[in-house]
Amino acid sequence: MVLDVIIGTSFVPAAEVLSLTIEAIFETVVAAKNVIIEKESFAELADYLERIIPLLKELNKKNISDSKGLNNVVEILNREIKVAKQLIMECSKRNKLYLLMNCRSIVKRLEDTTREISQALSLIPLASLNISSGTIEDITQLCDNMRNAEFKAAI
Repeated sequence: MVLDVIIGTSFVPAAEVLSLTIEAIFETVVAAKNVIIEKESFAELADYLERIIPLLKELNKKNISDSKGLNNVVEILNREIKVAKQLIMECSKRNKLYLLMNCRSIVKRLEDTTREISQALSLIPLASLNISSGTIEDITQLCDNMRNAEFKAAI
């Protein structure tokens, strides 16, 4: 729902976009608990998303200037979270038979989305934003884990 409100985010301050992204992640994580199929895979995605939140909160606290580059990266992150949420909603409401018949393509879409989110995260210029070294290490490890994530189809 939050992502539907974001229109023309290039006119929105970076801090507001970050707050909206955090809200969208929370909504997506909650929605992931209601999927009918591939519960473990969606739980893994939800775990990855939850691990992004501390970075976004730290960026929000930094009172970062409205960097067009950072805004673009956050917009990409927003878009990919929206894609993940749409997939989650589809897997929460569709017929079980449809989901079973399409579980391989669902898993492929889940992997692709996870990798796109990882790519967006890796574009954030962490060192130039004076982010703590611990957070940088955590995000680097998270990006690697997400990039290498392999989800298994139910059948």
